[in-house]
Amino acid sequence: MILKDEFDSDIRWIFPTMIIQTNVSDDDFELISKEIDDSLVQQKSYVASNQIGNSPYFSNGKETRREIETEGYAINRSPKVSNYINDYSLNTLSKIVEQQLEKYIDLNYPTIPNHLRSSLVLNSWLADYRDEKTYLLAHQHETSFINVVYYHQMNGNRGGELVLYPPNAHMNYMNPSQRRVFIKPKPGMMILFPSWMNHAVNSFSTEHGERRISISITCDFPKDE
Repeated sequence: MILKDEFDSDIRWIFPTMIIQTNVSDDDFELISKEIDDSLVQQKSYVASNQIGNSPYFSNGKETRREIETEGYAINRSPKVSNYINDYSLNTLSKIVEQQLEKYIDLNYPTIPNHLRSSLVLNSWLADYRDEKTYLLAHQHETSFINVVYYHQMNGNRGGELVLYPPNAHMNYMNPSQRRVFIKPKPGMMILFPSWMNHAVNSFSTEHGERRISISITCDFPKDE
């Protein structure tokens, strides 16, 4: 920022960040729950992954994809190139995600033309946490545009909040409105935030056969080959 003179200042808020937190309707929650529960029945196995955090269970890219039905196994795919929503026909969830993304883009990036909006690529994966104690380390999806997370089933114990960090780490020491945001998930909750934002999951426990199940989605522009 350059001041033209001492009486002519240009003051701008350059880091306002929109986070959308919404809950699906009871009817939609019932439909989505059935879709996800049906997909879990189709699952053949899960594999532990230590790529982020300590052992969240991600859906296995080979044995849980629809190719299992024809034994035409696909190569294992990482979450970055998977699409759980499409693979298991979670149509109600897909519709609501698209509606919320449109809302987010309208409010934040209204100048993005329609042809680019229609070309957005959605990747999605299911995370099924069943460890006695687990967490997700702070990270970001720097090659993506918008992140979405939908919570299907939550553990009954304390902890497990989604933590969203400010764009500048020094803001943690400033006024309360610019510090980290803690969101306690519950079934049927959907959260949207920019992919560049660092985020984590606080430590939590799943006990007595509990499962904590969520679906993560990244929204990307198509990459040139």
